[in-house]
Amino acid sequence: MDSQEFIPIDPRPRIVVVRQSVLERDSYTCQSCGYNENPKILEIAHIRPMSHGGTNEIDNYTTLCPNCHREYDANFLQNYYSESIAENTKYYDVFLQSIDDIRLLLSQSKNLENEHLKKTLWNLLFANIITSMETYLSDAFITTVVNNKAFIKRLVETTPEFSQKKYALVDIFSWMENTKKAATNYLLDVVFHNIWKVSHMYKDVLHIDFPQDMDYLSRAVMTRHDLVHRNGKTKEGENVEISERDIVRLIEYVTEFIQNIDKKVNSLSKPKTITRKKHSG
Repeated sequence: MDSQEFIPIDPRPRIVVVRQSVLERDSYTCQSCGYNENPKILEIAHIRPMSHGGTNEIDNYTTLCPNCHREYDANFLQNYYSESIAENTKYYDVFLQSIDDIRLLLSQSKNLENEHLKKTLWNLLFANIITSMETYLSDAFITTVVNNKAFIKRLVETTPEFSQKKYALVDIFSWMENTKKAATNYLLDVVFHNIWKVSHMYKDVLHIDFPQDMDYLSRAVMTRHDLVHRNGKTKEGENVEISERDIVRLIEYVTEFIQNIDKKVNSLSKPKTITRKKHSG
């Protein structure tokens, strides 16, 4: 036999070994707030999540108390949303592609012999049209506002959550340094399902008007709510009936609506041409 050093295998599950190693490395102390009173409640967390290329190696773990761990996860998700929207400058192209996909699926639905499956697909397509519209309205608004100091100022001035809040002097300085992040975080929490609230935000901050008659679109949004959140039933318990004609009409309306909004959004980023008067003589 070759003389080799015998290395015993640790019988404990790997995660137990990793946890113990990380806690010892971090001196049984939360690396965020410094808590170290009760080591038993300390947790280990991925520095870079597995879903974003992180590994299970020890150097990708850190020690956190339960409160800091929850805050860390929430901040990471918030930053992910923020970065995703910031990178999505082609929100109109994404919208058009989504509508094209819906049209294709609608055309293919004619080949379905099972009427129940066909109706289910139509319900999904109807809901997805509204989702595509809301995604555009959200991404276009957030990207446009957070990258323009004048728009951020209008957002603060016209939003009660900001304008009616009393700030300490230290908070004001912090706000001035982090206006973009604060505005982004606020807008990420806005529910863009409320088409009336969204229309006021576009008008107040971007000076973009939505159509005066919003009844049809508002009803369509409420129908989507019943399809998604009430399993296809109204609040009275009646089945929501979606036809192929309903989908075609909604596609046409939403496409024209977003096309008009996008033209106005694009005009905001174009510098105005200044015409200089010629002096005679």
